[in-house]
Amino acid sequence: MHCAESQIPPTRRRAGFTLVEVMMASTLLLVGFVGMIGAVTLSANGMDHARRETLAGQILAHEIDKIRLTSWSDISGLTANNTTLTIDSQFTGAVAASGATYVLTRNFTNPNPETNLREVNFTVTWTVKTSRTSGGQLVTFSYSRRASTYLGKYGLHLSYQRS
Repeated sequence: MHCAESQIPPTRRRAGFTLVEVMMASTLLLVGFVGMIGAVTLSANGMDHARRETLAGQILAHEIDKIRLTSWSDISGLTANNTTLTIDSQFTGAVAASGATYVLTRNFTNPNPETNLREVNFTVTWTVKTSRTSGGQLVTFSYSRRASTYLGKYGLHLSYQRS
């Protein structure tokens, strides 16, 4: 008695993959590709956020450098209330490319007559609109970064940043 398998030539028995094996391999590849797409999307969002943070830091550093070049008589004459400033034109292209809306504000403390010091606080706030919706509204995220500097009549300048 011969079994049916012995009648099949040896070259045909091991010639290819079964349909189940192909389907399993395809499923595994599909899961891997979906995971990679998610990872790429997540890392791209992280890179966009890092670019916006860096741009905000550059705007703040630029404003601090500009105010340090201002004479003490001009600095002491500035008002202590919040002032919205225009972001310098050298950042126009970067701001437009970032996909966010930036607002720069400045706040002075009153000059201290004993120490001849003024504290200047700059805040950059930016808003990012996403394509996601919640309740029919586009979801937006707001971020801010602050930097402060102390300006002295006789040349003391100190600054620090907070995120």
